[in-house]
Amino acid sequence: MGMFDSLYDFEFSYIPKRIRKDKRKYIGILNDKGQKELFRQFAIFCRIFGCENPYTEEDFSYEILQQDEDLTICRLDFPKPFQEPLCECAYIFLYKKKALFGKKTVVRYFTKEIGRGEDGYFLGERDNICQGTIGPVWFLQQQYAFKDELDFFRKIVMEDLP
Repeated sequence: MGMFDSLYDFEFSYIPKRIRKDKRKYIGILNDKGQKELFRQFAIFCRIFGCENPYTEEDFSYEILQQDEDLTICRLDFPKPFQEPLCECAYIFLYKKKALFGKKTVVRYFTKEIGRGEDGYFLGERDNICQGTIGPVWFLQQQYAFKDELDFFRKIVMEDLP
């Protein structure tokens, strides 16, 4: 597995799998340890798959954009992408949505792709999990165009909140 493959699989497979599996626990670990934990997980990922880790802790960052009882929004920044389809950053949304009986916890994972189209940045949402060679593979469920983070929050998340 090369440098491109390892970063791609980490962004598009490993993190969504951990989010889907652990939800609040995984996000809690990232919230507590941030950038250091994100880098540590990538280093472990590289060791497991026998690939070199050319990055440093400073190449990753983690920021909590909002956190309250109704909504948690986190931004994960990855090493500067050197080619498509690597992503510049990802967003995790954790919130409660009205369900038939009360509320259910919803977790959404979006990747902001490198490059910019005429409509703005491209954002992919990963969903529809299936088994792949190294673990779950997340297919692109939808792709959105947006101009900035506020535009993105308005278009995607606010429409789904109770």
